[in-house]
Amino acid sequence: MKQQHVGHVIAIDTAKLAAMKTHASDFAAQVAQVVFSSHAGHLITKLILVSNYIDISDIN
Repeated sequence: MKQQHVGHVIAIDTAKLAAMKTHASDFAAQVAQVVFSSHAGHLITKLILVSNYIDISDIN
């Protein structure tokens, strides 16, 4: 049986994150709670949060 691995990359607006005055690890935990507690989150095996300065559409 093949196992499917589905990962997602999410670009985070770091200026807005700084304005929220929260730690990045706390924010990541909140995002994980929202994503992985939903039914759709059961299909996601990996979630990567990056700064919006990184072009997530460039796979090279």
